[in-house]
Amino acid sequence: MRGPQNLCVDLVERPDKIRELMGYIKPATYHVYGELYSIIQTRMQGSSLTGRAL
Repeated sequence: MRGPQNLCVDLVERPDKIRELMGYIKPATYHVYGELYSIIQTRMQGSSLTGRAL
């Protein structure tokens, strides 16, 4: 957690390291969101999308 300014510098100076770390972060993020989605789906009925134009 180096902050957004340091991340921008790292993107320029160390792009290979950023790509390497994204290889860990992306799968973990997808896993967490998948778990959250599963929890929500088991407790909610229907959808926020009604199919009607606003």
